Amino acid sequence: SSSKGNYRLACHARQFSSFILVIGTITGANSFQPKNAILLQNKDEVLIPLSTEVLPSAKEFKDAISSLSPEQQRFAKSFRAMQLESSVFGVCIVQLKPQFEKLLNLPSNSLAKEIELTETLTKLFVDYQIPSDLLSFDGEQSMNTTEKVLVVKDYVGAVTRIVDSLKQKVVEEEKEKGETRKFMRMDGMVEPEVTMMYAASASATRKVRTARASPTASPTASPSMTSSSYESSSGESSRYDSAQSEGETTESPAKPQDETDDDDESSEGGPLDFTKLPKILDRKLEKYDLEGFLRSVIIKSGENWTRKRKANMLAEATTQHLDSETIRSEQRTSFDLLDAISKSGSLAIDSAELHVIVGVSHNFVNSLMETVYKDNINPIEKAEKTMLLFASQIFEDVPRKLLHNAKDLKRLEASFPELIREE
Repeated sequence: SSSKGNYRLACHARQFSSFILVIGTITGANSFQPKNAILLQNKDEVLIPLSTEVLPSAKEFKDAISSLSPEQQRFAKSFRAMQLESSVFGVCIVQLKPQFEKLLNLPSNSLAKEIELTETLTKLFVDYQIPSDLLSFDGEQSMNTTEKVLVVKDYVGAVTRIVDSLKQKVVEEEKEKGETRKFMRMDGMVEPEVTMMYAASASATRKVRTARASPTASPTASPSMTSSSYESSSGESSRYDSAQSEGETTESPAKPQDETDDDDESSEGGPLDFTKLPKILDRKLEKYDLEGFLRSVIIKSGENWTRKRKANMLAEATTQHLDSETIRSEQRTSFDLLDAISKSGSLAIDSAELHVIVGVSHNFVNSLMETVYKDNINPIEKAEKTMLLFASQIFEDVPRKLLHNAKDLKRLEASFPELIREE
């Protein structure tokens, strides 16, 4: 079943700070599938609604497939395994200032007080896609930090002057065109016909269409852009699809795994595979949650984001509601910036945080008070039991060793002895 509760992901950037927020799904021990991204800077604040899809409990699933054939049961178990793997929600935060320092060959913390330089770099990368090689330090390494920053400032200033001159040239050209059109209207000349005569004289063999726009142009003549892509340094194309309908995922289907696969054991010395955590918890819930109160939850980002932004430091913040097209535009901008600061994936991003969220929902039949006095169930103890199940798996230790208070240990052992006495 699906639920559209009032869950929201709130992110806020401090003044003179900037980062890229990327949300998506953990798809493996070394892989993260991004679904949305947005650049936040200078006290930007964004609220992202989250939609949840509640899966059947382990007990409900086991009862539902008990009457199926062995082949159908294997298919149902494989499908549930894929659902559980896709339930690992990830939130990644990429800090820009430390990555700029690494990208431009500058010492650590050299941009800590270079506010104007940092904001200019962000503008050059985001708005004009300037290659980092034109801005990075390439002098003697024996130079001190201040001298290195001055070299980068000179490079940035040179590129900025080029951009400003191009802007001025565009303004002058538009001004000349406007004056020309004004002069032609005063003389009664028709601009489209003049354009046709000029084109025909330039190339007699080229077929020239009238410059007048056709109101019945075919909608397929200019297809809308639904995804952003970039070419990596090795020539391979990396593509981020941002035109997915609600509930659709892009990760490739997981291979069906046999029941005898040992998901409890991760590769020795390797990174922790978070996609195995929901399946391990599902087996524990099947064993200890006999009432079927706990259900795994798939978390996804919703639509209709809200962003608060200031035009400058002294202005009041304005609220903007981001529609689907604006969200896709922000995503393309963020991915382009990620491509720039990582050199198309060839430069590692060190200053990043990945927050992993595995959702589980408590589902009681009645309200809170009715659960207590009518069903004779203590929901607080059920929540404590769930926390112990999660903690024992995350810290890879038996539940009783996680309880340091003898009084709590005795109380919880009386409530659910089979879990506390687990070896």
